[in-house]
Order: sequence, then structure tokens, then C-alpha cells
Amino acid sequence: MNVTPRWTSRLIVAACVCLSACGGGPNGPTPLALTITCPANQSAESADGNPVAVSFNAPQSSGGNGTVTSTCTPTSGSQFPEGTSTVSCEARDGANRTASCSFSVRVQGPPRLIAARFLAFGDSLTAGVFSPAPSLLIVSPPGSYPFQLQDRLVARYRLQTPIVLNEGNPGELASGTGVQRFRSVLMANRPDIVLLMEGTNDLLVGAPGPDAAINALRAMVREAKGQNIRIALATIPPQRAGGLRNRDAVARIIPAFNGRIRELAAAETIPLIDVFAGMDGDNSLIGIDDLHMTMHGYDVMAGIYFDAIRTNFEVQPPAAALQWR
Repeated sequence: MNVTPRWTSRLIVAACVCLSACGGGPNGPTPLALTITCPANQSAESADGNPVAVSFNAPQSSGGNGTVTSTCTPTSGSQFPEGTSTVSCEARDGANRTASCSFSVRVQGPPRLIAARFLAFGDSLTAGVFSPAPSLLIVSPPGSYPFQLQDRLVARYRLQTPIVLNEGNPGELASGTGVQRFRSVLMANRPDIVLLMEGTNDLLVGAPGPDAAINALRAMVREAKGQNIRIALATIPPQRAGGLRNRDAVARIIPAFNGRIRELAAAETIPLIDVFAGMDGDNSLIGIDDLHMTMHGYDVMAGIYFDAIRTNFEVQPPAAALQWR
């Protein structure tokens, strides 16, 4: 009778234990669990309410046996309707095992304004005055910030017809003609929202000064409120110091004056449009007369107003929850 040595038996047992612990056996290594990870939730905006194409990254899978394929329904690049849709993804391996995940695609409907009739009220900086020469001033309404602002609003709010009326009066003092004509302008035009930027001329040498300008702005704000008209108050843009027209004295007091405008807007709980903050430090936006904006300067100003309007006067309907079928 053959007897297997005791040490040989121990080796056989140890080998079997190792083979089992290491995942070996007659069928090969034990495959890792199949997992799938979806991309993050997606968002998009429909400018006109119609479905929009939304692309997303493929889901990431790991583990499984053999070749793993993944699919999503709907697929990347599909047209998604307004609302929130669910995308379901599945991974399948060579052994026909599956794993799944899902994520959402939210399509926001067309943006809307709470009201679409604006009135820009102010002086030459609202009217759109340019200075092709130090002592030559030209009014160019198409170059003004209200004109350029309307173009931006029309492009974004396609389900409405935004209009920006230009009531800029060159040379006007806030504490003079400005406050005097304000009430009649509102009554004649009946705007939904007033964009008020005035006070630059009140700061000139020999003019009434900052106190008178702030009092006039406060009176105009309260007049608009009294007529149930929304109003936003803007800081005035910077001027160039050390230039051809020697506006150093005015340029120095503009920051402090704008600080008072910010305080006034806060006290009256109305939106502030910080034109000064958006233009300060870039003298290329100021024309050769050191006061009025260049064409690009008025375009930048229109962008500042546009961003403020989006922040303060835009409303969006809640997106309904949808299940993709």
C-alpha cells in the first residue's frame, strides 16, 4: 500500500487553501462587481420654449466580466423639452450582468422680465454724447447705452418686446431741470421701470454740488415710488484726471459722491446699478473730452445695465418635472 508522506499532504492542503483565497479555481478568477457612475446632473436653457439639444459625457463603468458596454436613454445630443427629464444609463458585461444609474437634465424655459418698458433718465451720458474733439460734442442716440441696452434685452427676452426709452437731456443738472421734469416725463411715458443716472453736472465747478444732487435724486426716487413705478439708481461713471479738459477736481470727488448714491439706494431699498465700479480704472472707455464715453464705453455701460436688469428684474417660471419616455 502506498502512503503519502505527511509533509506532502500538508503542501497539497496549503495549495488548495491559497487557490481558494486568491480567487482561483477551475473557472478562473472571480470577476469584480460591475458598477456604473453617471455624469453629473445637466442644465440648459431654451430661449424660445422649444426643446434643445443637450450633450453629456458617457457614464463610467468598472469591474464586470469581459467586455463592458454602456448605454443611456435618451442619448447624448438628444432634444430635451422644457422641464426636468431623467436619463437612465445601463452597463452590461460579457456575462450579461447589469448595473444602472440615472441623472437629470433640466431645461429652463425662456427668461422673462417682470416688466418690459424701461425709461432711461439722465443727462448727456444717457443721451449718448460723444466727443470727437476736446471741444466738440455730438449726440448719437444709436451709440447711447439705452439703444444698445435695448438690443441686448430684445435678444434675450424673445417672448416679450422690451423697449428702452431714452430721456437723456445733455447739460442737465439733477438738482435743476432733472428733478423739475421728472414727474411729467413719467406721466407722459408711463414706464414700468426707470433707470436713473444723474448728478455728474452738479459736481462741476460753480454747480450746486453733491448735497443738492443727492437731494434731487432722492426726490426723483420717491416720485417714481409715488407713481407705483419701479426704479433703479445708478452711480455715475468716472472721469479722466490729468486730461486735456482739466477735470481733476471733479474726478476726485466722484468716488465719494457715488458712495452716497449707494447709500441712497440702500436706504430707499431699490436696486443699485454700479456703473462706476464696472468702468473705473479703464480710461480707454472715456472720450477725448475726459467726460463722455467712447462708443465702446457706452457699450460697456449697456452691459452693466443689462447684467443689473437680469439680476433684479428677471423672473423664470419653475421647470416642471418630466420623465423621459
